[in-house]
Amino acid sequence: MPNILLTGVIGPHGNIHFDLAGDRLTRDQDIFTTSSHFHYVVLHFLAQNLSSPCVVLEHPSLEDFEDELRKGYDFVGINFTLVNIVKTMQMCEAVRRVAPQTKIVLGGYGTSCFTTIFKGNQEIQKLADYICHGEGVSFLRKLLGEPIDAPISQPLGPRGASGMPWLDPSPPGSGGFVISGLGCPNMCEFCCTSHFYGGEYIEIAKAERLFEGMKRIWRFQPESCDTVGIFDENLYKDKEKVARLGKLIREDEEFGLGRISYFSFGTIEDLSRYDVVEDLVLNGVGTIWIGVESRFSTLPKRQGREVKEVFDELHAHGITTIGSWIGGWDFHDKKNIEEDLEYFISLEPTQSQLFPLYPPPGTNLYERLVSEGRLPEISLAKTYFGRTSGAEFGFPDWKKNFTEGEISAIVEGGHRRLYEHAGPSAMRTLRVQLNGYEFCKNSAHQVLRERRSELHKARCIEAYPLIETCEFFAPNAKVRAKIGEIRRDYHRLLGEPTVRQEVMSSYAFLKGCLYKMETVVGRPPPGEPPLRRYEYDRNPRGPLDRPYATVYPHCDERFQHEKQVYENEMRLLNRVVELLEQGKPLDEAEPAARRIHQVFENLDAIGQAAKLVDELGGDVGLSKGWLRSEVLKGLETVGAKVSEERIEAQNLQ
Repeated sequence: MPNILLTGVIGPHGNIHFDLAGDRLTRDQDIFTTSSHFHYVVLHFLAQNLSSPCVVLEHPSLEDFEDELRKGYDFVGINFTLVNIVKTMQMCEAVRRVAPQTKIVLGGYGTSCFTTIFKGNQEIQKLADYICHGEGVSFLRKLLGEPIDAPISQPLGPRGASGMPWLDPSPPGSGGFVISGLGCPNMCEFCCTSHFYGGEYIEIAKAERLFEGMKRIWRFQPESCDTVGIFDENLYKDKEKVARLGKLIREDEEFGLGRISYFSFGTIEDLSRYDVVEDLVLNGVGTIWIGVESRFSTLPKRQGREVKEVFDELHAHGITTIGSWIGGWDFHDKKNIEEDLEYFISLEPTQSQLFPLYPPPGTNLYERLVSEGRLPEISLAKTYFGRTSGAEFGFPDWKKNFTEGEISAIVEGGHRRLYEHAGPSAMRTLRVQLNGYEFCKNSAHQVLRERRSELHKARCIEAYPLIETCEFFAPNAKVRAKIGEIRRDYHRLLGEPTVRQEVMSSYAFLKGCLYKMETVVGRPPPGEPPLRRYEYDRNPRGPLDRPYATVYPHCDERFQHEKQVYENEMRLLNRVVELLEQGKPLDEAEPAARRIHQVFENLDAIGQAAKLVDELGGDVGLSKGWLRSEVLKGLETVGAKVSEERIEAQNLQ
C-alpha cells in the first residue's frame, strides 16, 4: 500500500490566523472578543476514508515539512487556499528537492488559480503531479487504486473550541463536524464554493448517516460536546432531509433534544419555507449561518421573507445566528452603504462576519471584472499572493465608488458599531438561550418542555458568570441596560445563582479586569499554532477510539504554562466553593483561600482601577485597538522608518 502525507500549508502564518472567532465572528469586541482554534477537518475526512496508511500534519514549518518528507512517502497532498499560494509553491519546491520520488497532489480552493491566473504557464503547472478540482475522496481513491464506491465515513477528528482567552486560554475541544454535502447551486458570483464545484451539489451523506456520525461524536466525549456542525452550504434546500434528521434526534433516547443541537448554513430563500417551531426547533437546529450580504442584494438566496423577521423569529425561539455582510458592491455608494450596514446591525446576529467584496479567481465576479478591464490579471497576480487576510487582500482599486482603504475602514468600523449597539456576542448568545428556555418551558410540545428546555438551561447556567463583567465593561449605557435586562430575566426564569456561579462570577470579573489592564500596556501577540502530527496507521481500534495517534513534536511552553496556571486556579476556586457550601468562614481558611477571599472582597476597587488604566491608556493611544494587527503593523512600519533614518544619518556621517 502507498504511504500518504496530507498537510496544510507551512507557517509562519502571520495574521492568517486559524482563529475564526477572534479574527471574524467576534472581532473588535474589546476584552469580549473570543479566541478559537480549529483543525483541518478536510484532511482528517480524507484520511479516514482511505485504506492506505496516512499521516496528517497541521501547522508545520518548512523545516518540519522537510523532516517529514525524509521519512519516505509515495504521495503528499497539500490543501491550500488562494491566500497562501506562495507557501504552496515553496512546499512543492521542497518536495522536488528533498523527496523527488514523492508525487505531489494539490487540492482545495486555491487550485482555481491553475485554471485562471496560471493558465498557460507551463513552469508553474509543473509544480504538481496531480491537481484535484472538486471532491477529494473519490479523486484520491481513484489515484490510489482503492474502491471509489466504498462507503464514506463521517470524521471523528480532533475538536476545535473557543472561549474568552483570559478565562481559559486553552479550552478543551467542544464540538465536531459531519459532512452532508459539497458545493452549491446558487452560484453567487463572488462565491468560491459554488464555482469550485461548478454549480453542482454533491451529497455525501443521507440523514441516517449524518445522525450516526453525530452520535459517534457525542459518545466519544459526552461530557464536553456542545454542538456539532453539519457542513452543507444548502442543507435547508432539502426540507425532507432536515425533517428526517430531526425525527432521529427527537426520538433518540440516548441524547435526543436534551443534548443534541447542530450548526448549519442557511439562506433566507430556504428558511422562508420553514416554520420555526415545527421545522427547526423540533428538529434540533441550534445555530444557522445566514448570508445576508446586503439589504439591497438581488441574489436569489436573499429572496423570501423580510430578513429582520427571520432573525427575530429565530432568536425568539432559542436559535442563535451568524450573519454575514459584504461591503463594496457596485450598487453601494457613500450614502446607501451606511444605510445597508445600519440595517445589518439592527438584525443583532449572535455573531457576525463583515467582509469587503473581493473577486476570487475562477468566480464569475473575477471573470466579469477582468472582462470589464477593472481587474487586470497581471495586477492581481502581483499584488494578491503576498498579502495576508481579511480586508487586506491587496486588490487594486476596482470598486466603483470606493477605494480598498475606504471599504476596509467601513468594514472594520462595522464590527465596533455592532458591538456598541448589541453588546458582546457572549451576552447576545445568553439572551437567545434565555428566550429558548422560556419558549420551550411554555411550549405545547412535551419534548420541548422536558428535553430541549434543559439544553437551553444548561447553556444559561454556564454563561451566567460572565454577566457581571460584561455589564461593568459595557461600551455604553444602552448595552449596559440590555445586559441588566438579561440578568433580571435569568433570575426570573432560573432563580438566584448558586454558590459556584457567584464564585465564578467573581473570578471572571477579576480576570477580566486584569486582562483589560494588560491590553492597555500591551500583550504579546498570539503565538503560531503548534505542529500537530496525526498518524493513521490502520491498526484495529474500537468504535469509540480515535482512528489516529497524536504527536506534538515540539513542546509548547507557553501553552503548558497557561494550562498549569488555569488548573491551579480551578483547584483553588473549587476549594473556595467547597468551604462556602459548607458554611465555613473564609477568613479562617487556609492562606490561599483567605487571600482569594480578600481579593474578591475588593473587586469594586480593582474594577475602578481597570477602568482608570483603560481611560489613561486611551489618552495616549494605547487602549482599544492595541491588539489589532493593523495597529501592530503600523508600529512596525514606524520602527522600520526610524531604522532607515538612522542608517541614512550614519551614512551621512
